[in-house]
Amino acid sequence: MFTFGLASNASSSELVIGFSLDTPPFVMDAASSGISVEIVSASLKLKGYTLTPRQMSYAQLADAVVDGRVDAATMVVETNNGTYFSDNYITFRNFAITMKSAGLQINEVADLKGKSIVAWENAYKVLGPEFKSLFSPTVEAAYRKKYREIPDQKDQVEMFWRDEAEVIVIDKSVMAWFTKELAEKLDVSAALEYHPIFGSATHYRVNFKNKKVRSEFVVYPHSRRYGSIHIEFEPSRWRDWVSVRSCRQDRLIGTVHCVRVYRTRTTCPLQHRRIILGDALGVG
Repeated sequence: MFTFGLASNASSSELVIGFSLDTPPFVMDAASSGISVEIVSASLKLKGYTLTPRQMSYAQLADAVVDGRVDAATMVVETNNGTYFSDNYITFRNFAITMKSAGLQINEVADLKGKSIVAWENAYKVLGPEFKSLFSPTVEAAYRKKYREIPDQKDQVEMFWRDEAEVIVIDKSVMAWFTKELAEKLDVSAALEYHPIFGSATHYRVNFKNKKVRSEFVVYPHSRRYGSIHIEFEPSRWRDWVSVRSCRQDRLIGTVHCVRVYRTRTTCPLQHRRIILGDALGVG
């Protein structure tokens, strides 16, 4: 159930949490499930908080706490805006993706100039200084007119598959998920080329209005034992098989959203079982 207007102060245990529009496997089913939703919900509910989700675009999330629309906002990058930021809790692996048949040579960010591109909203802020210098809204060069940022990432992926852009800039898992969904109405059989031009991953945090709530938000044991997590979606597997990889130890440590625990890096795990979030992130 969603509420509108300013964040409620009716009870200190009630929190309005800002989530992105549905971006599987991170936010799903109107923010009732997904990696981001379950990490945040599990941590705060353990401390006795009740949560009301409110979905909005990435651009709106960036200022939602400052504007008083929510008590906390997910999938934001740290800025000096007077709010309280968590540690990194979600990591995106972004690529420039093209049709292999197009034969486009994209070996660095500068190679994107002159090509038609669709990215997600506010992508220019998080993909590094060179990308920002080329595609910030303040850039007046002619090539910038061929660059678009789309609030809804399903629309972004659909635009690419409808040949409305030569390049899509997106997390690989999000691309795989929406591509599978769109297969019911579009031909998505073309081979793709993944251009790893963005170097380091994009890390997202949660920012809070209240310092005490921020101190009680713990991204489960992986924050100390494993480092930040990286989510991988295998499109060839069952749609809910979402693995959690430890970036520090570079091994699979579990899964989120009622699926599998991987105790091995092999593609055919030797053992598995159903789990809940705490089990997934606590696997040794």
